[in-house]
Amino acid sequence: MYKGTLIGVLDIYGFEIFDTNSFEQFCINYCNEKLQQLFIELVLKQEQEEYAREGIQWTPIQYFNNRIICELVEAPHQGIIAIMDEACLNPTQLAPADKKMQHGVHFRITLPLAGPQAAVTLLLERLPARHTSKRPPSAASLFRSSMSALVSGLQSKEPFYVRCVRHQVAYLGLVENVRVRRAGFASRQRYDRFLKRYKMLSQYTWPNFRGSSDKDAVMVLLRDLHVTDVQFGHTKLFIRSAKTIHGLEAARAELIPSIVVLLQKLWRGTLARIRYRKLKAALVIFNAWKAYRFRRYISSLQHELARHRGVIKQWPGAPRGLGPVEPTLQAAYRRWRAHLVLRDVPRDQWDQLKLKICAASALASRRPRWGADRLWEGDYLADFDYNPKAALYKSMLSSMQRAQNIGKAIFSCGRCPRDEQRRPAGDSERALRQERPGGGTV
Repeated sequence: MYKGTLIGVLDIYGFEIFDTNSFEQFCINYCNEKLQQLFIELVLKQEQEEYAREGIQWTPIQYFNNRIICELVEAPHQGIIAIMDEACLNPTQLAPADKKMQHGVHFRITLPLAGPQAAVTLLLERLPARHTSKRPPSAASLFRSSMSALVSGLQSKEPFYVRCVRHQVAYLGLVENVRVRRAGFASRQRYDRFLKRYKMLSQYTWPNFRGSSDKDAVMVLLRDLHVTDVQFGHTKLFIRSAKTIHGLEAARAELIPSIVVLLQKLWRGTLARIRYRKLKAALVIFNAWKAYRFRRYISSLQHELARHRGVIKQWPGAPRGLGPVEPTLQAAYRRWRAHLVLRDVPRDQWDQLKLKICAASALASRRPRWGADRLWEGDYLADFDYNPKAALYKSMLSSMQRAQNIGKAIFSCGRCPRDEQRRPAGDSERALRQERPGGGTV
């Protein structure tokens, strides 16, 4: 039993008619009639009423309703059980010489019943007397109450019947049941349930139908599948042939694996997208944290520049993860410092400044005076201020360039009278070396 559901088996004794029926056999026959009445209500009557209610074309089949037999037994005031209860109030005891029944315990009632016998004899057992003012219920009343409870429970379930005896099949109206089944429909389902189970069989209803109602969707589905042996009720679909149902089930079973694969693919795609969004969110958080640390690092560099007036004496170490950025920042800092130094130097002197930087690196303070504070002319012999015979020099250099195909003079110097006048006495050689541009001699 799960959530109030129950599967049970009800096994009852067979229906029998004897010349003299006992009280127990009477109860058994009454039980069979009540169950037959339930069978008629559920199978024959309700099924045909459902066809009429749903507007299905149907030719009614006549059947025998045993309601009159059940009312004969259980009708109030006039039924057999009511008469027996009334007789039990003041039973007439038999003579002590009657040996068939126990004196003071049993009594006999003869009643006419419907059936092949003109009369049926019932042997009833009187309940023992109780010292109470309220009349106790008789055994027949208790059995009738039990049957009412049993029928109420069976009406709330879906019954299945098994008949075993041939004459029971004829008596209990199973022939009419077979006729109803053969003339009726093999399956009936609500439109929403049918659509939910078979909508994948048509491209017009899968995955969802865009129409107004489930009935319209079922009509479109069956039209697409070329199914014709059906009738459309107001709330249910009726399928006449079981072969049609088997065909629908076979087509559905064939499509189930591909649908399962599709669902797996969609679910895996959903999981992948969820993981991607998580990774993307983690990457955004990481980049934000990295940018925050980079801004803090830049702020520390700015603070260092502000403390030392634009000079970073000690370069702060880069945080973890920003190591590749540090060389780029240092190169940018060097270019910025170079710009501060070179912005006051004319552009045409930058090449000479490069040479002076190289000379300063090579001399490394080994010579205190090497011409760093003046312009380097290079070809000093062509300067009239330096060489009074500059015109002769230029003429001879031009002749050599034309004759020997040589280029421009890069460096030339010699003794200048102006330098001789400024040279200190007694130290002419050392002074000459200090005054000559580039520290060289000719």
